[in-house]
Amino acid sequence: MVTHSVGQSLRGLRQACGLTQKALAGRIGISANYLSMVENGRREPSLELLTGAARAMNVPVACFFWDPEVDETELGAEEQQLVSRLRSLLMEFHMSLLRSRRVDTQGRAVVDA
Repeated sequence: MVTHSVGQSLRGLRQACGLTQKALAGRIGISANYLSMVENGRREPSLELLTGAARAMNVPVACFFWDPEVDETELGAEEQQLVSRLRSLLMEFHMSLLRSRRVDTQGRAVVDA
């Protein structure tokens, strides 16, 4: 189920950013309980919620849709190579964001330019 994968990605990124559910929920204007339901696949996240979460963590919204468990065996060899390269690039980008992460005086994540 796509919602569950998005929720898992949201949880993983939140944890990687060192944020609690309460802290992230406060930054995006929802309850920690609702965020928990999204992370556990019990509620479908809106684009607004994902956009707010991405801004709060300084990551692209696309990071929530990357699923490392997708079965690519039904793709042709060319498509598999493209998907593999895209995943690699996204992971490199994601890791560089996490490595360069700082927090400003108000607790918001900032990324060095």
